[in-house]
Amino acid sequence: MLSTLSRPLVRPVWPWRAALLALVATACLWIGLERHAASARTRVGLVFHADACDLWPGMAAQAGGQLTVDECGVIAARVRGEVDDAFAGLRIDITDDARAFWTVHVVARVPARTRMTGAVGASVAMGPLGGRGLVGLQPLTVHALRYAPPGTSRDALVTAIGRGVGRAVVHELAHQVVGGSVDGDDPDTYEYGSAERASQFYGTLRWGPAGERMRERLR
Repeated sequence: MLSTLSRPLVRPVWPWRAALLALVATACLWIGLERHAASARTRVGLVFHADACDLWPGMAAQAGGQLTVDECGVIAARVRGEVDDAFAGLRIDITDDARAFWTVHVVARVPARTRMTGAVGASVAMGPLGGRGLVGLQPLTVHALRYAPPGTSRDALVTAIGRGVGRAVVHELAHQVVGGSVDGDDPDTYEYGSAERASQFYGTLRWGPAGERMRERLR
């Protein structure tokens, strides 16, 4: 007959030892995640829709006619160039993948209750799930026409539209990256909260304080 053991075969781990082991494991995991985040690259989706360059008849008349396929190609290339320039040197890969972590779709019109031509842009920042946004080409074309210097050629106008749309995309991506508001009061920065300005289309923009903080996170 087996005798009754007076003590357990395995000595129990005291609560403070278990807590210490859990703390060490958590610290190791956190360090691993930080190292991964510091070296990982993030995919950004820039999706230019085929009908994005469709203008309302009155708008097209003011611009000298509907945008042609070739002109729409120029605009799309200028949009991509603006995004590339704004995020150059950061751990970001610009793609045309609609499933990328942060994504902006360029469409003809972003519905808005108060504007016939729609909103310039809108974004939803989803934190660890990324973000999704829209930019409307029609309202930006209106502003490009409004701020065009006297004697602006059709080619210069088309380039200005692409420049303005691209900078609006940059602004929406900034909202997604920081997870909220980035609007500033300097009209010569990407963070400025309105596209109703000449520098959006015909000037030079730079990052302001909010943008520089964002860039530090992605270097």
